[in-house]
Amino acid sequence: VGGHSMGGYMAIAAVANEFSSTIKKVVLWGVLSYPDSNTYPCKRTLQEIKHVDALVVNGSNDEIVKSTVYGKDKFAKFDAKMPPRNCQSSADVKLGIKRGYTHHVSIEGGNHSGCAHYGPQMFPLPDGIRTITMEQQQRRTAEATVDFLLDRITSK
Repeated sequence: VGGHSMGGYMAIAAVANEFSSTIKKVVLWGVLSYPDSNTYPCKRTLQEIKHVDALVVNGSNDEIVKSTVYGKDKFAKFDAKMPPRNCQSSADVKLGIKRGYTHHVSIEGGNHSGCAHYGPQMFPLPDGIRTITMEQQQRRTAEATVDFLLDRITSK
C-alpha cells in the first residue's frame, strides 16, 4: 500500500490500524514526517510492526517535506516511528529472520509535485523548483518503487 503526501499518511494509518497482518510493504512518495495523531490516529507505529518494510521517495528539491514550519523535530519523530533505516542485514537473511526496514531514495532534481502529476504547488507551502523533467522524476520514482516491491534493493 502507498500514497503521496497526505495519501502517504493514510497508508501509514491503514497499516498501523487495520492491515498490519496482511500488508508487508508501504511506499511513501513525498513524505518525511509521521502523521499527526489528531488527524490520522495510529494504534501503533510502523516500527512496532516488526515485519513491515517501507520505501520513502522524495525529490531533492522538495521544499514541502524539508520545511520545518510544522515542527523542527518532525524528522526525528518520523525516524523514531518508522522501521529502522536501510535494508535487512545479510546475517538476518541467512538466518531467516525478518525485520522491517525503511529505505530512503532521493530523486536528484525532483520536487514534491513531481512525485504526483500536478503543476506548481504554492499551498500550504511553496514547492521547490524541479531541475529535471516530470517524466525523468516519475521514471526514477517508478524504478525505485518497482525495485523495492520486487525485493531488488540490496543491503548497504
